[in-house]
Amino acid sequence: MILAKDFSFVSPEMLNGEKGEFVWTAPKGSETDGASIPRIFWTFGHPFEPPYRAAAVLHDYECRIKEKPWTSVHKMFYLACICAGAIEVQAKLMYWGVYNFGPRWGGYRLNDSSGMWSGYKNSSLPIPTPPETDMESVNFSIQKPPTTEEIKLIKEILEVQSIPVDEVPLLKP
Repeated sequence: MILAKDFSFVSPEMLNGEKGEFVWTAPKGSETDGASIPRIFWTFGHPFEPPYRAAAVLHDYECRIKEKPWTSVHKMFYLACICAGAIEVQAKLMYWGVYNFGPRWGGYRLNDSSGMWSGYKNSSLPIPTPPETDMESVNFSIQKPPTTEEIKLIKEILEVQSIPVDEVPLLKP
């Protein structure tokens, strides 16, 4: 798909996870194919169907331009799914998928004088270390894709336990 006009999502969370608005925008002309969501997850939530379509459009764009930390981009995907009406368990499952098996990149653009993205301060999740290269197009994932059975196990855990969203990426099948 190609966006016919700019598309934005006003997140209730800043890049650092604090409450406050942050606007994510995919500009007119951006192409999206849902590929930033690992394909094995498409049976659990297809990127071109509501309530995942809007989140997938923004996620694809951010995964292509790689200007913000991948951790923040993946969290935005979860928040946009919730905003679009996704059931919380499904949104958490998709977040688990993109966080653990979706694109990752280095070459972060810095936004403060500390030399870090402010989005990593006060985070309970592991801080990713950029590779020792200037390549902004680095795209890597740390794990092989999960099996359908492993995804079902994570879904079952999410259905029976009230797990805070910031702990979801740490779940193991």
